[in-house]
Amino acid sequence: MFHTRERPRRASKLAVLALAGVLLGSALGAASPSGSAQAAGGSIFDGGMIISDAEFFDGAAMSAAQVQAFLNDKGGSCVPAPGGPACIKDYRADLPAMAADRYCKAVPGKARATAAEIIAAAGQACGISPRVLLVMLQKEQSLVTRTKPTTTHYDKALGQSCPDTAPCDPRAAGFVNQMYLGARQQQIYVQNPTWYNYRPGRVNTIQWHPDKAACGTSQVYIHNQATANLYIYTPYRPNIAALAAGWGTGDDCSSYGNRNFYNYYAQWFRGVTGAPAAQVAPCTVPPATEIAPRGDRLVVTAASLNARGAPTTACGTGAVSLAKGTVVQASGTYGAWTRASVNGVQMWLTTKYLSTFTVVPGTPTISGNAASGQILTAATGTWTPQPSSFSYQWNRDGKVIAGATASTYRATNDDATARISVTVFAHYGSEKPQSTSASVSARGFASDRLDGRDRYETAVAVSRASFPKGTSTVYLVVGTDFADALAAAPLAANKDAALLLTRSTALPPPTEAELKRLAPQRVVLVGGTGVIDAGMPDRLRRALGSALTVDRIAGADRYETARLIAAEFGSTSAAYIATGHDFADALGAAAVAGRTGAPVVLVRGNGASLDAATVRTLSALGARDAVVVGGEGAVSAGIAADLSGHGLAVTRYGGSNRFATNAALNNASFGAGTGSIVLATGQDFPDALTGAVLAAERGVPIFVTYGTCVTGGSADFMVNKGARAYTLVGGVGVLNPAVGKFQRC
Repeated sequence: MFHTRERPRRASKLAVLALAGVLLGSALGAASPSGSAQAAGGSIFDGGMIISDAEFFDGAAMSAAQVQAFLNDKGGSCVPAPGGPACIKDYRADLPAMAADRYCKAVPGKARATAAEIIAAAGQACGISPRVLLVMLQKEQSLVTRTKPTTTHYDKALGQSCPDTAPCDPRAAGFVNQMYLGARQQQIYVQNPTWYNYRPGRVNTIQWHPDKAACGTSQVYIHNQATANLYIYTPYRPNIAALAAGWGTGDDCSSYGNRNFYNYYAQWFRGVTGAPAAQVAPCTVPPATEIAPRGDRLVVTAASLNARGAPTTACGTGAVSLAKGTVVQASGTYGAWTRASVNGVQMWLTTKYLSTFTVVPGTPTISGNAASGQILTAATGTWTPQPSSFSYQWNRDGKVIAGATASTYRATNDDATARISVTVFAHYGSEKPQSTSASVSARGFASDRLDGRDRYETAVAVSRASFPKGTSTVYLVVGTDFADALAAAPLAANKDAALLLTRSTALPPPTEAELKRLAPQRVVLVGGTGVIDAGMPDRLRRALGSALTVDRIAGADRYETARLIAAEFGSTSAAYIATGHDFADALGAAAVAGRTGAPVVLVRGNGASLDAATVRTLSALGARDAVVVGGEGAVSAGIAADLSGHGLAVTRYGGSNRFATNAALNNASFGAGTGSIVLATGQDFPDALTGAVLAAERGVPIFVTYGTCVTGGSADFMVNKGARAYTLVGGVGVLNPAVGKFQRC
């Protein structure tokens, strides 16, 4: 409850109650308001009438006995606090005799007068209804119904000379002083109207709340002197939110003193029961005369804001939730509320969650490396007010890039040398979006693709690129199964030999033609006759001449074949260990191994320990280092422990999947200045098999990737290692155009 008093001349006019009770003044007795101030009309709703003059200035409305009975009834449950003052129904104080002055009649003294006697005496002497004084006691300190009152409650009983904005005047402290001076003050208002801002019979400017800047004012025609007195004493008017709340809390601009006076008086002395007398329906709309004009456009600044049918949160009928950034057209204000058009309907919104719609655009920025395969990210910058949402459009040299409407953009080789920009659109409800842009210069990489109509022709294309002048040795592997072929790629690279694919029982025409072009003296078949049939040597000699040497490397299974291939290296300081259950890890390692002259040895990766045959192979090679390719799900911890137990220094490169494992190995094996990479699908083996030979020949890594986009590992390698080119191995059926233009996944 607000108790601020507007008494600009109060300090100089205060009549101090001394022990002798001598007061200033010349003319004697209490005055009644003039007839013109008692004009009928007005209400608590429009602020013009809170109480009639007849009720307010009836000093004889209650006798001391009637006041006592009233206090006994309302304060019957009061029990004083230990050591505290008595309840008001039992309170007593010495009432000194006071001479009459121009405002009040004489008051006879009485020792140990009851509170009821003091109230009645003050009211009768000053012509103020004891009923009014009782209501003021309740509104200010709740003394009528309070349990366990304190000395402070009595010292400030009526709030007389106790403004909210300053300390109480100690000369007015005490129940007797409060009652007499409070009643007398009402007559001072009557007889000195020019001292005060609120007068009857005219339009007065009255604040809704002490915060005038935030809550504004209202224009009120005060119909009578009693209502003017109450505004002088408590200079705020209850708004619709306060009235709709009954006895409860309204909004940030609600005041309650005069509302509560009205409610208490009506309930106690007019017989009003049920809802508080001042209460209005929750969706009551203020009169047009009380709505201050406002015509600017506003934007919602809260995460969501309810637009209501009336300026109170109690009105839920037809409420509409507005999102942050929604723009509305204002048409007026009322206290803490703004009226605005929402979907064509005039509704009310809380003003503190609105701001003037004047857009100060943010400064967008683009972060990330503007290279093919990298992700560019747009930051909107700080916009005022904050929009409800943002949208984006990426552009290449000023032209829209179709589908590029996210906050991120994956640069591709299509962007090479272009100016890549992003336009940031800020959305404010139905308003036209505001926009601004940022841009960067993009760079791409040189690229080529080696492919054919099938895997056999693709292998031929790789061979032509690797050995344009022919080669003395060719390794021939079956193109339909990876089992025996996995370990062949690093050996072919180590021996500077080509690797081609064949069918089990026939030599594909493209392969035969490439063999003739290469003109090798030796062809090595990888796999037993169950993989490449016994008739293959004769086919080769018919194609290349009877002098051709045809050898075969074959074991009982893929693991023995891999060990036999490893033996072809003679001696080596390191060996790469990969699972034979799948092809990706082994082929990813093939280029690294071939480049360093090391074999790839296949193991049963899920085994608990290393098999004896592999131990013997590694010993025969003289290997001191074992590079395990793949996580423990691919090559078990037990195998790694056995390698270490046999005296090898073990290093493991693994990732969450085949692509991450491949990237980890390549990043560790190739340094800055690596000129290029080879890309092949990680979904099948043939292209990666021949691509590994190509990569090893060039001394660069092979990255296995998805068929629809390049992995982040390969894209980041290009930037981090300073690579300038990439070669795709495989047609658009296995590496689609998005991979071709190096679009990151």
